[in-house]
Amino acid sequence: SNVVVRGIVNEEFYNKCKDEKNLKEKITITYSGGLDKERGIEVFLKSLKYIDDDVNIIISGKGNLDKKVKECKDKRVKFLGFVDYPIVQQTLMNSHILINCQLERHEFGLTSFPSKLFEYIATGNKIVSSKCSDVDEFGKGCFYFYDDDDEKKLADAIRKAIIDVKRCNYRYEEQIERLCLENTDKNIGKSILKVLL
Repeated sequence: SNVVVRGIVNEEFYNKCKDEKNLKEKITITYSGGLDKERGIEVFLKSLKYIDDDVNIIISGKGNLDKKVKECKDKRVKFLGFVDYPIVQQTLMNSHILINCQLERHEFGLTSFPSKLFEYIATGNKIVSSKCSDVDEFGKGCFYFYDDDDEKKLADAIRKAIIDVKRCNYRYEEQIERLCLENTDKNIGKSILKVLL
């Protein structure tokens, strides 16, 4: 038996999300992270043309594709650039849907687990993700997955998440909370001790 520790949920942020989350009526979709090819920001930007919904789209981060994000013509997109961590946390907490579009077919995506997912799950919000690294195993059916780094498939996954936000899918919230709690430092520690003892 073995334990793979991909990261740990920040319990302080998790508790803050439970206490202070303030979701607006208009659906907000957020990507936060590196703005480079391997993190899939181009796939996300291209997917937007297949999403007709009236939503807010927030992008924060920095990287060698900043210019592409700044040049995005989609009026729904608000680019924050590189912002302080408390602003990132506030943005994630108050978004309905969070995007992880790290490329699964890129060498980086095969071996690098996206640590942002620990903050994403702490929010309890819907997560749309590629299947990079072993995210599909980690997500345990809680994420809205898409395949092949394909912008149309990403758009489909985002639309499914939008529909579930509108339907108030509480079963999802229970699943994501369970995943979050499994990945706190206390529970990760218990998993390691079970293997060692």
